Amino acid sequence: MVEQWQRAVRKAVWQQLMLERDERHPLVRSILLAASFAYGSIAAFRRSHYASQPRQVLPLRTISFGNVTWGGTGKTPCLHFVARRLAAKNHPLMLVSRGYGDDEWRVFASEFPGNFLALGKERYRNVMMLVESQRVPENTVALVDDGFQQYSLHKDLDIVMINAYNPFGSGALLPEGQLRELPEEALPRADIVILHHADNLSTSARVALEAKIRPMLKSSALLATSRMRLTALPAAADAAACVQNREAPLPAVNEQDATLIVGLCGIGCPASFRDVLVRAFPQCEVLMQVFPDHYDYSSADVDLVVATIEATRGSRNVVAVVTEKDFYRSQALLQAHLAAYDLRVALCQLELVQERDAVLGRIDALLDQPLRRRQG
Repeated sequence: MVEQWQRAVRKAVWQQLMLERDERHPLVRSILLAASFAYGSIAAFRRSHYASQPRQVLPLRTISFGNVTWGGTGKTPCLHFVARRLAAKNHPLMLVSRGYGDDEWRVFASEFPGNFLALGKERYRNVMMLVESQRVPENTVALVDDGFQQYSLHKDLDIVMINAYNPFGSGALLPEGQLRELPEEALPRADIVILHHADNLSTSARVALEAKIRPMLKSSALLATSRMRLTALPAAADAAACVQNREAPLPAVNEQDATLIVGLCGIGCPASFRDVLVRAFPQCEVLMQVFPDHYDYSSADVDLVVATIEATRGSRNVVAVVTEKDFYRSQALLQAHLAAYDLRVALCQLELVQERDAVLGRIDALLDQPLRRRQG
């Protein structure tokens, strides 16, 4: 009963946060406005405090992946993109993550088995414990997930992702809006800024967004663009075998009008997942079933999804597609409750478009630089 109540509250809060500010209940608006003021004050204090302190320097080359808005910016796909580049150059990897939920680090461990995982809130301490207890090669690269707001940690390269669908999260700080920091205060720290899903913008909209962002960046920073490409759609039972290769022919359903594509996701930017499915299957109707980011599905949740599918499908075949993060978070549950359908896992890859060579060159240059030794 308590768990059901918690889920209901989380959904209700999420639904309010997804509304535009003027669409919310007046009481909710007042509470969120006050909470945003408090959040901004605390965030400003943290930045000021850590700015006056020496940085903690890891004994590894360190690349951070972060954002200025909450959820759905593409930092995890970008981290995996860079990890593939490093792995191809025979650099061991260390994922440095708070380990929130069971999805993102499990996806990393599945694609990059045998590499190092430093999980937990105390990122510097976790890395140092791992370095001191295991034989971590000196050419290992630390990949700091959600590291942009880790002010106390030195990063050799700060990569910041911006979601082109909603670049600045309605312009307000959390929880009233989706901003973790004001862009004009945060982006000057970035070494590389990537406009993710930029292919969904018109040329004029993209140029206008770039013109808004460039004045916020330091002169040496790169401004790039990226997109997501669906590379494989394996059956759920075969997903683990495809994760590392990630390239496989898509199922031949795009020519069949009698197929319903169901996209089930609990991610930060469900619109991007929908667009991926629409592009992959232009002849089919796409029915989205959307839950909050990092959502831990219950049997009741998936049973409601099944009821919606049955009320919608008519005589059509059904292909149910989940994201990697959702699959690894709730694998057994999804396979058990969606067994009546063709259950697939969407394997996607981030592709750099604008400034691709410059970004890769910046990463390669870091690998050639001598290590900074940690202080103390």
